[in-house]
Amino acid sequence: MVWMLQMSFKRKIMVSILLSFGVLGVAFSVARAVALINIKNNPGSDDGTAITLWSVSEAAVAILCSCLPILRPLFKIIYESMKRSITSKKYNRLYSRRALDKKVDDEKSLEGKGHVNVTVDIV
Repeated sequence: MVWMLQMSFKRKIMVSILLSFGVLGVAFSVARAVALINIKNNPGSDDGTAITLWSVSEAAVAILCSCLPILRPLFKIIYESMKRSITSKKYNRLYSRRALDKKVDDEKSLEGKGHVNVTVDIV
């Protein structure tokens, strides 16, 4: 059904992922129900940990599903920030490398003309 909607492919993928989290929540709910039935059938068993685990997991997935659509602008800002950071690092590497190559070329052009390059390392 999602694939028949009039929206971009990227948005269809995002909606499908969001709906799959809902399916995961249903699976956790079924697992919790099975754990409850096991406790009812075996009153002496101590399976409270399993019920707690499935209940908390179900609630966490439900909260995640309800919050993801609202958090989309935040994810977009983070993505754009990371993209700018990576681009600026590539830009800085590229131009710092060019500046270093130019400096080496300038030093090579001055070598045979009576200029002396002195490098002092202070320890």
